[in-house]
Amino acid sequence: MIRVAQVFSILVMVTSVVAASDTVVPSGSEGFDTVVKPFLTNHCYDCHGDGTTKGGVDLTAMPLEIKTPAQASAWLKALEQLQAGLMPPLNKQRPDSAERARVIYWIEKAVLDSGHAEAYRRKTMLPAYGNLVDHELLFSGKIKALPYTPARVWRRSPYIFDGGTSRVGKAKIQNPYTYSTPKSGVRDYAKTSFVGASVVETIVLNANAEIDLAFDQLTGGAERDRKAQEARKRAAEAFNRKVLDEARQLLKEKGQQAASPGRKNNKTESHAPAPQPRSTKPRRIHPFEPFLLGTDGTELNDDQLATPLKQTFQRFASREPTADELQKYVDLLKKNLAETKDPRESLKGALIAIYLSPEAIYRQEWGLGPADEHGRRMLSPKELAFALSFALFDSGPYTGVKKGTASSGLIGRALAEDRLSTREDVVRVLEEIFEHDVYPPGRGNPAPRLLRFFHEFFGYDRCGEVFKDAHEANLHNVYIDPRQMTAEADALLKVILRDDRNVFERMLSSSEMVVKHSGAASDGPEMERQKQARKDQLARLKKYIDEFDLEREKQSVIKGKMKKPLYRNNPKLMANVIAGAENAAKAKLSATKREYAALLTAPVTVVKRPDGKRGHAVTMYNITLRDWKPDQPLVMPKHQRAGILTHPAWLVAHSFNAENDPVHRGIWVYEKLLAGYLADVPPEVDAQIPEDHTKTLRDRMELLRDKACWKCHHKINPLGEAFEIYNHYGRWIDADYFDADGKLFTRLRTFHEYEQDGRTRSAFHMVDHDGWVKEGKLTRRPVNARGSFDQIGIPGLTGEFADATEMCRILAKSPRVRQSIIRHAFRYFMGRNEMLSDSKTLIDADRAYVESGGSFKAVVVSLLSSDSFLYRK
Repeated sequence: MIRVAQVFSILVMVTSVVAASDTVVPSGSEGFDTVVKPFLTNHCYDCHGDGTTKGGVDLTAMPLEIKTPAQASAWLKALEQLQAGLMPPLNKQRPDSAERARVIYWIEKAVLDSGHAEAYRRKTMLPAYGNLVDHELLFSGKIKALPYTPARVWRRSPYIFDGGTSRVGKAKIQNPYTYSTPKSGVRDYAKTSFVGASVVETIVLNANAEIDLAFDQLTGGAERDRKAQEARKRAAEAFNRKVLDEARQLLKEKGQQAASPGRKNNKTESHAPAPQPRSTKPRRIHPFEPFLLGTDGTELNDDQLATPLKQTFQRFASREPTADELQKYVDLLKKNLAETKDPRESLKGALIAIYLSPEAIYRQEWGLGPADEHGRRMLSPKELAFALSFALFDSGPYTGVKKGTASSGLIGRALAEDRLSTREDVVRVLEEIFEHDVYPPGRGNPAPRLLRFFHEFFGYDRCGEVFKDAHEANLHNVYIDPRQMTAEADALLKVILRDDRNVFERMLSSSEMVVKHSGAASDGPEMERQKQARKDQLARLKKYIDEFDLEREKQSVIKGKMKKPLYRNNPKLMANVIAGAENAAKAKLSATKREYAALLTAPVTVVKRPDGKRGHAVTMYNITLRDWKPDQPLVMPKHQRAGILTHPAWLVAHSFNAENDPVHRGIWVYEKLLAGYLADVPPEVDAQIPEDHTKTLRDRMELLRDKACWKCHHKINPLGEAFEIYNHYGRWIDADYFDADGKLFTRLRTFHEYEQDGRTRSAFHMVDHDGWVKEGKLTRRPVNARGSFDQIGIPGLTGEFADATEMCRILAKSPRVRQSIIRHAFRYFMGRNEMLSDSKTLIDADRAYVESGGSFKAVVVSLLSSDSFLYRK
């Protein structure tokens, strides 16, 4: 076999968070004297200068010209304290954000220019460090630099491999692409995922598996065709013999002599019909078929050589190869044929070269369109088509368009019709896509990356990664089904996104929840279909009962026409069938009446009871099956639910196995909604909360209010502790209970085993907490979930809140929260962190959201038609 190896040399342009902005502060000694030194004098030298060196830090000894890694490291430590807002400390006068941003800019530029901060430079490219860019400065309108994105190659994502690259048959293949970014947040980043030896090896293995399977299927098909041809030939011969025998018998009766097969006499002739082909239509030739010939391949013509290469290139590069590209692969195939004399292996070697071609692995965005007067180059129409398609559909553009659906075909058609060259063209094609329903009820997602943004932003789809003990869940009267929980959260988001008004606010504050556990969509057209289906079923059952005829039923049973599902898994009914038709018919009528009576009072969709007996699939939402209604979403009590952050899927995804996780919940709110930045946890910190079953989790976290811990935890604990009104299954609670030993009692049910009829049986019983409190078995204490924004230090957010629902509703009204979500949307669709030069893009997207009445589609259109998306440099 020909082994094809290709080495890729990829030049990745690294741009820091400050490099693309206009010069905010002069560099060197001038900037230090005019900006940095006054700041240090006013806020830092009292503790770290003029003879005082708290923590062993003397800022007056820091060199202005950084020449060594140690000097760069010292400045980076000071930089991190400023970025995280740890210095100046809380009890000192705090600088305003613009003043702090200018000092951060000067230090960052100084250490990056020194050449001794490569690790820091790489860190700023990771998704987790996007908030290093100052939020107030980013949305201030003071940045006048024009937006652009550095020219880049962007490795294809696992989703593109799974969804956009169709594969042959059922070949055993593995997705070669993985994410190197953290599990939480945006994962598909241009500068964080590369192709290494393991990726190349996996691609080669996949290629061999797919190609071998295609050849094996083709060989098997040829063998089947051969056997079928032989069978037809034998049938024809049998037919000939039968006709000949009948003819001989007829002639014998007439006293005549039959002719021998294949001969003639002057009385009669025998003509055996020739075998007939199955179809007169020309058989479609598989492009691999000519390469199965046992020859040296010299008989293959140019079309036979080019067809499999062209089809494979289309599949992996999502476009037609150019004449030069196709000729390159044809020449390689001819070379392989000349060297190996084996057509099959020669083709395999050429196809693997296509699998490993740069365009099959990388998205390339160089900016091949016209340049403007600022040195920026616009994406060419072809680059634009691919960028837009990958942004929305995880696939390259194609020209086929399914009527009435949003697809990358609309982009491909615009490209083919030369309608994708300007910003206006981009807006037009995006609006054409959004004219269709991109958030249909159920599990379908025509534009999958739109809903996936909220998966990656909120992270609720990872609730299945947190182990929850099933027996313990039973004791808490809940049922954990991560797939269903995720589907319900998706359904709620789709309700909000389809309305497309005040999207972010409703996602963070709405008391609506989709609670179905029925396996079917319970909103929109699907609900109407279910209602009509129930009406039809009721009508059929009523007609059957009204027109019941015993004799007719007896005959239907005798003739075996009683439908099997009526007595499947029903031994009594099955016994009736065996005993006699009359009993079976009566049993069928009785069952039909029961079904009719149940359906009259049942909801449109029967709520599944996952354990087969109890309906605690819905108790996670603090409702019972009687409270559940088919018309969704349900409106929950406002003090219990307020948006996705109070949804069981989000709460479980951001919890531990057996308790809540206030710290990481607080970090999530601080970084995702408030655009805050936290310093990395020092390696010497042992971030463990001691176990104590006599205290609530909030009480155990009091130790974090120690001075050394609180300088960071004051930003996150008040936010995360607000979710203590939920247990770690996501069920709302209003009180903590303690037993006679002073230990926390969290269960809603008790479990015990007992003997009955010589067998050990078990049962769950609901706990009457209030009754047990009156009896003195339990002590009740209201949950403490209070918090305050005052300690967090975010401009525009002040005051206290009672719990998570009140906190979420306050956050939902905050412009900073809205802008922070837009920042994450920028990272998601651009595949990189924002730079200060992206200020205009973000301000425009924020304005589009506000002026459209809170439309997420307006945000997407604004981002995908911005200079940051369209231009490279």
